[in-house]
Amino acid sequence: MSTAFSRQLKETLVRATTSSGLKITILPKPGFHKTEVHLAVGFGSIDEDGVQGVGGFPQGTAHFLEHMLFENEEADPSTAFARLGAQVNAYTAADVTDYYFSTTDAWEPAADLLFLLVTAPAIRASGVAKEKQIIAREIQMYEDDVNDLIYEDLLNALYQNHPVAHPIAGTAASIAAIDETVLQAAHRRYYVPANMHLLVVGDVDPKAVFAMAQAHPAFKEGTEKPDVHVKGEDRRPAKTSVTKKKDIKNDMLMLGVKFDRPTDKTCFENDVEEIAWAFLFDGLFGKASPNYQDLVRKGLVNEAFEATAQCEPDYGHIVVYTETKKPAAAAKALWNLFDTAMDKLDVRRFEAAKRRLIGNYVQSFNSISTLAGFVLDYELENVDVFDLIEAIDKITLDDLRALLPKLAKDARTTVVYHR
Repeated sequence: MSTAFSRQLKETLVRATTSSGLKITILPKPGFHKTEVHLAVGFGSIDEDGVQGVGGFPQGTAHFLEHMLFENEEADPSTAFARLGAQVNAYTAADVTDYYFSTTDAWEPAADLLFLLVTAPAIRASGVAKEKQIIAREIQMYEDDVNDLIYEDLLNALYQNHPVAHPIAGTAASIAAIDETVLQAAHRRYYVPANMHLLVVGDVDPKAVFAMAQAHPAFKEGTEKPDVHVKGEDRRPAKTSVTKKKDIKNDMLMLGVKFDRPTDKTCFENDVEEIAWAFLFDGLFGKASPNYQDLVRKGLVNEAFEATAQCEPDYGHIVVYTETKKPAAAAKALWNLFDTAMDKLDVRRFEAAKRRLIGNYVQSFNSISTLAGFVLDYELENVDVFDLIEAIDKITLDDLRALLPKLAKDARTTVVYHR
């Protein structure tokens, strides 16, 4: 076991790895009544293509497998957790499938149930057929949601081959190709302890958490982590613009800029870069900024406006979104803000944004669920959240200016949905 302590936060992180290869992170919260337990598996939609000659799986396999773990003809897992005073849930993302529960009762019985749920599913043909209908309805719901559609169109415009553009739930055609043998094969490859991360946050004894995981039959000895997906692309997008007609109240605009990947940056450096982008966005068009107020006054953006950045080992991009009655003018104004950003960054606003973000991170340590999700995201990348919070204070305006060359015109994509 190793222990990290933050003098600034007065918080402790305990880390360990069992003999099976299972990584464990524990954040003790003495005096808190709630405990949250996550068992995250390193298998998401970007892994479905396969790696280094290893065969892939149909799009939507990771998400389908998540569903199947809760499909039990003999006993409903959610009901079993509820009997133990625990609420269970799960989600699938591009690079992870996370199973978790929270409880104010004893955490160990629910953890035992979670470990078995994830590692020993009963995947049968009858259950697959039933779940296929449920997922098909989910996919239809996604296809009816214009917010999901415009983002999917942006990713497909940005990326030429990278599976990050694939829909996490798959397509009607791809899930039709999934059967019990596909799901069992995916489970055997990816659902091994060395490809899992256990996070426990609450008033717990770290030694007891480790002892339970070390001895639990769900985590067998000597597993190895499967190869991960790395498939870099240059910054040129597949399409520079997409325009579609939709039955919507307001026109919708989404701008994207694709970054060169892979880079030699570490996950820690990527996370610091994401935070620097957030500061840049705040300085250019944060909702209290003069630029944003000017865009609103001209009718170019509304309250739905948002901007985000994602920096991963083999893909990265920024996304700017708004509803607007003037998409062409809005796009021109927003691109102009990026092009003239060198002269628009204010040191006082930047320092205020840093203090605000650090305050938000500190505040998250008062909520078990918020804290668990926050810490898990970084632990999965082997990034120390304490080090990251300290790094925020070291970001300078020069760091923000150093990002601007990534906004090259040949890396940009514009997607418009017209009424």
